[in-house]
Amino acid sequence: MIVQVGPFPGPLGGVSVYVKRMKDYLDRAGVANQVWDIGAAPAADLPPGVLATAIRRAPWQLLLRKDVRLIHYHLYTRRSRIYIGYCNAAFCRDRSKFLTLHGEARRICGAGDRALRRALNSFDAILCVRPGDGAYLAAQGVTAAIHEIPAFIPPRPAGPQPPPAPEIGDFLARHPFMISANASALRFHDGADLYGVDLCIELTARLRREHPGLGVGCLFGLAEVREAGYLRRLRERIAALGIGDDFLLMQGGAEFYPLIQKSQLFIRPTNTDGYSLSLAEALFFRVPALASDAAQRPPGTLLFRSRDPDDLYRQAARVMQEHAAYRARAQSFVPPDYAGAILQLYQDALSKPARAMPTRRKDLERP
Repeated sequence: MIVQVGPFPGPLGGVSVYVKRMKDYLDRAGVANQVWDIGAAPAADLPPGVLATAIRRAPWQLLLRKDVRLIHYHLYTRRSRIYIGYCNAAFCRDRSKFLTLHGEARRICGAGDRALRRALNSFDAILCVRPGDGAYLAAQGVTAAIHEIPAFIPPRPAGPQPPPAPEIGDFLARHPFMISANASALRFHDGADLYGVDLCIELTARLRREHPGLGVGCLFGLAEVREAGYLRRLRERIAALGIGDDFLLMQGGAEFYPLIQKSQLFIRPTNTDGYSLSLAEALFFRVPALASDAAQRPPGTLLFRSRDPDDLYRQAARVMQEHAAYRARAQSFVPPDYAGAILQLYQDALSKPARAMPTRRKDLERP
């Protein structure tokens, strides 16, 4: 039995979608597996094979479940990683333990963070979603096996996609050049809108003003609202710019990729990033994709300077004016499915004993 511990939709976010798609892949491959959901979904709403838990309970559940041979953690915080690392060393030494870092390693593991380094070394394998992060972790003294594998598993719908909701269908019909973007929630980084909703609003207004005949619209998917005051200010700005009919903030838990497929341009204007699942989906569906240079992006991504609205406008306008050429270019940069690489790591780990853990008292002390 393989267990993933992490968030399961909903709400939808890059990590929860990744966990769900990995489970679907394992199910199709006939591999016994479960997800232990640390998200907010009520237990009664979870599908078969997904169990509600909490980070603090997961190691104790593992202790009681002798059938679980490999556990794969998807954790958000330094505190949770240190806690799980302590449990790994204390009483989970006979299982294979994986951890995926869904973010930038330099932000997750700062130089000199001995407690976190010790926690990371309690795992048999660390999976990094960003290129170059493995070398950084090794330089910080992480001795666990490190693998750099992008967090992209393409969607595989079970059947035909249902038509969009009437409001969205009407929006698409009225805007022949549709820009899409999305966020798991409204958040801030370094005092700025992390996902760049504000940039998308200003971009839409400028494109509508300077290219009035192209029917530009922007649909921004927002899975979860955590900053109600900021959302209100965004709506006020949309109204002030007179683009209430051309900028749609879509809230809810539906997967966003069907709308990416219907887009003429996908934008990822974040000011920091790990691995963007939505950006990879745009490339997978051969939709021109424009992203900030705040992080290393997949091959084929068009770039603009992070938090620079003028450069964002220039690049987006160029795609609009030469869309056929950019659409043809997008055919050459389809990302692969990385689920098979993850499964191969699982199989390799299960074919040999779990990595020996230190037993000295000082290595088992709570950081």
